[in-house]
Amino acid sequence: PPMHPQGTRLCAAAFRRHGYRAEAIPPETKESFELGRGMTRGSECLPTALTIGAFVKAVRAHDGGRHALFMPTAEGPCRFGQYCTLHRQALDRAGLEDVMILSPSSFNSYQGLDEPVRRDMWKALLLADLLFKAACKVRPYELSPGETNRVLAEECSRFERAMASGANTVSLVRSSIERFAAIQRSGSPKPLVGVVGEIYVRCNTFANEDVIGAIERFGGEAWLAPMSEWILYTAAIQGISFWDRSRNFLKKWLSDLKNLYIFGQEHKYYQAAGSFLDDRREPDIHAVLDEGRKLLPVNFEGEAILTVGRAVKFAHQGAAMVVNCAPFGCMPGTLSTALFRKLAPEMGIPVVGMFYDGYGNQNTRLEVFLNNAVKRPGHPATEAKKPAHKPDHARPTL
Repeated sequence: PPMHPQGTRLCAAAFRRHGYRAEAIPPETKESFELGRGMTRGSECLPTALTIGAFVKAVRAHDGGRHALFMPTAEGPCRFGQYCTLHRQALDRAGLEDVMILSPSSFNSYQGLDEPVRRDMWKALLLADLLFKAACKVRPYELSPGETNRVLAEECSRFERAMASGANTVSLVRSSIERFAAIQRSGSPKPLVGVVGEIYVRCNTFANEDVIGAIERFGGEAWLAPMSEWILYTAAIQGISFWDRSRNFLKKWLSDLKNLYIFGQEHKYYQAAGSFLDDRREPDIHAVLDEGRKLLPVNFEGEAILTVGRAVKFAHQGAAMVVNCAPFGCMPGTLSTALFRKLAPEMGIPVVGMFYDGYGNQNTRLEVFLNNAVKRPGHPATEAKKPAHKPDHARPTL
């Protein structure tokens, strides 16, 4: 599914390297969204309909052959764990009984995939995150409108070819990031806006109505919590909870050994990016969990603890505002939004809860917050690292 404009393409290229005929499903449209709505009951969260609608539209455009949907699953209080089950029922009702679903689980950090495929998919996610970070850092200040997006498209295509051929992508990272750094820019620093929340909605342009573009149009600079955060989380939580689920020491040791690769590669790719992204480094995932577990138990698995913990770390890293994206009715999103009512005043910056349902024009609300809550005289945006303990009404959280 087209969760991320660069990440999905690179993941498909990683599959192709290992002999799969893999394609990134085209971005969703109103047509595919309505198709997905018609195949579900209507009460599911937004990504359910988006993913099945986009997939079925793509299958129908490719008559003949065998098809499979790559739809991972996960633990925790989130309906994502049931997507593959509901999608199976929807495909059967649509007469697509022969279509398969490939559904590795977060239970073992997706080790159900062949290890070479899993490792290359991890590299694809890291590359996509780095490209997107560089683009978000440059685009609000570019002198030639559209230049950043042009470089982003060209570099994504270059890495797509490299992934499919098995080339050493680490060696290409520095030159790629240097292209972004060389883009001519001007203007004073803009308020930094961290974006957290449910991973599909925060990363998918159709689902979030282009929240990154909205932040930039309204005068901010966006920093999106990366896709790689979830994979690092699954590896970390596996190390925490594995022993409670299995007393097989050898199995746990082998699993931990595989996950060491995950953490090592993240460090290697960020090192390759050079100094340009030094101020966009992600905090250690265990530090994120340490912040989140102050309000949620760590064994309450899922995105709520990540959303809360990463928002706090954004405040520590100088963000002037945080946007919490979630599909309408999202359980982790509802939990985190409630917790932010207490936490935002302690953080000293506003946290805006955005719930998307595929309709409407939600992002106009961000203009109000950026103009009135962040840019107003006296707001601590310029000293966001110093939490302000003030009444709730002084730090709006919705």
